[in-house]
Amino acid sequence: MQEPSGPRRAADATSSARHAALDPVPPPTTPRRASPEALAPIAPEPPAEARPIASSSGAARRALAPEPPREAVARFRWPRVFLVVAVIAVTVVVVAYTTFGPHRDATPLPPSPASGAPSPSEVTSAPVKRATTKETVGDATISRPADWELYHDELAEGDRRLIRLRHNPSGVRFQLTTLADLREELPAACTALVTDQANGYAVHALIDARTVLVGDEAEGIVCGFTGTREGDDEATSVSFTLIRRGCDSHTLIVRQMAPVGLDAHTRALEDSAAMACAASITFGHPLPLCSADVD
Repeated sequence: MQEPSGPRRAADATSSARHAALDPVPPPTTPRRASPEALAPIAPEPPAEARPIASSSGAARRALAPEPPREAVARFRWPRVFLVVAVIAVTVVVVAYTTFGPHRDATPLPPSPASGAPSPSEVTSAPVKRATTKETVGDATISRPADWELYHDELAEGDRRLIRLRHNPSGVRFQLTTLADLREELPAACTALVTDQANGYAVHALIDARTVLVGDEAEGIVCGFTGTREGDDEATSVSFTLIRRGCDSHTLIVRQMAPVGLDAHTRALEDSAAMACAASITFGHPLPLCSADVD
């Protein structure tokens, strides 16, 4: 083909330059085989950068906003989860309070100490008072417990009683009398009583007469023995207590007998000691360690 020449070639060159300025996309050309470098994968650009994308017509358009990274999505997701859990928890509490709240019947609580009513732990049963019988013997009075037997009662001097009590389960015995005309010295009188009582006993030990303090204007003596009665294998302790008042020379005489093997805290021994104390107190001269309170 013959190549144009002269002014026509210049006109064609001007037309091609104008067309290139209006449309930057080069006209289609014969496809060529791509080089190996062109077929290699293209590294993706960071999503945060927006770049114009050429359309098929060559006009530029704004790129779409990039998707947020996964860490940011997770940060926005957890507060929503916590909010949902909190709402569920509050709902459960409200339902439980409405169902089992204070408007339901409840077991009444015991009164508080401020109300003045004692709590169950403060309520204690009062001690049961034992039944007793008053026994007046001359110038002395005692309370005989109901489980003690009055097995002997006689007049020893005029109208003065002599009584003998016995606690059958334990074998403890108690004797009481008062005399207005005992002229012997108290140590000698106590020794004479021991001698008379020891008849019929195999005596193991003697308790010599000794003085006990019973206050001013009075005299007190204690004596006794330990022995085994004939026909009885158990040893017995026998003691006498004598108190003489200085104002009228009246004498209180108490005899106490008990098996030697009894425990010192046996109720019958405590009863015997309590009756001896009551007799000395009402007689006007308490024995040592005796309280002034008498039933």
